[in-house]
Amino acid sequence: MEPKTIDAVTALCPNALVAVDGNLTTGEETVRWIDMKGDSKPTDSQITTKLNELKTIYNNNKYQRDRKDKYPTFGDQLDNLYKDILAGKVDATGEFAKAIKSIKDAHPKP
Repeated sequence: MEPKTIDAVTALCPNALVAVDGNLTTGEETVRWIDMKGDSKPTDSQITTKLNELKTIYNNNKYQRDRKDKYPTFGDQLDNLYKDILAGKVDATGEFAKAIKSIKDAHPKP
């Protein structure tokens, strides 16, 4: 899920207790500081900068999210690997390797 303001706040202040209230009409959010627990309260600018950083990381890793749902289950992967072992194809010609490669080729790492 795309990072939200609460993700930025908790990244900056992992010990603090906070709540983020949102306005569904305007999309504006307000951070309520409940207990700082020793953390220093960040500025709105610091929160925005951290949120943009988290969104960049999220967007740069889209290929990982795209691949994740395409991979066979671990059980199916192990079954393919076992069959490849029995067939003497524990290399790039085996079904296990071909299945994984096709997904990586379809969703390359940038």
